[in-house]
Amino acid sequence: MLATLAGLVLAALGPFGNYLNGPFPWRLAYWLVASWIGIAIYGGMFALLSPWWRAGLAGWLLLAGGVLAASVPEGWLTYQIAVRFWPVLRDRSPALWYGQTVLIGAALTLAMAWPKLSRAAAVKPGAMPNEQAPPGADLGALIDDSVLALQMEDHYVRIHQRGGSRMVLMPLREAIQAAGRIDGLQTHRSWWVARSAVSHVAGSPRAMRLKLTNGLEVPVARTAVARLREAGWIGA
Repeated sequence: MLATLAGLVLAALGPFGNYLNGPFPWRLAYWLVASWIGIAIYGGMFALLSPWWRAGLAGWLLLAGGVLAASVPEGWLTYQIAVRFWPVLRDRSPALWYGQTVLIGAALTLAMAWPKLSRAAAVKPGAMPNEQAPPGADLGALIDDSVLALQMEDHYVRIHQRGGSRMVLMPLREAIQAAGRIDGLQTHRSWWVARSAVSHVAGSPRAMRLKLTNGLEVPVARTAVARLREAGWIGA
């Protein structure tokens, strides 16, 4: 749907002088093909990088690097298609073509990724500090009955609680073990959720999310859907 919409908009606008290259049906055919290729390339790039994306400058630099890299195959493929539609474009500067590809690719990537990026950026710590769990520490004191969810962020675990959240330097598996007395499940390789924190379930089994009582939306991996169903969190 997004690729088709992008193709229609770009064909109508005819950016970078494309409106001068011929009748609308030719432009539409070109931009539809280019947009579908872009969805595959930039979407694949974002899928690879999203597990490492975090809100902040480092996350946006990572995404910008991904767009620059993905624009190389996207630019080459769209150029090969374009010169078959309009041979006069063989004289177009490769650097200019690449720059134009980057601009469109960045817009397409943001359109695809915005829902996830905005959800991730909205997950912010409360007033509680970052901590390091020392060897032999009582993790039960950190992960008590007020925990709503545990979220892995690099080498840290963000402990979402009713009063906010805190970052603790520890593996997610140890945090889940410490929360073992609480009725909950690991819904994603980066998330564990307390059952009492779930307000409702949204989406389909292919793109399921748990909406929590504090407003967070937590992704559910496809492999975790069966576990949630067995535990009675979702219906058959």
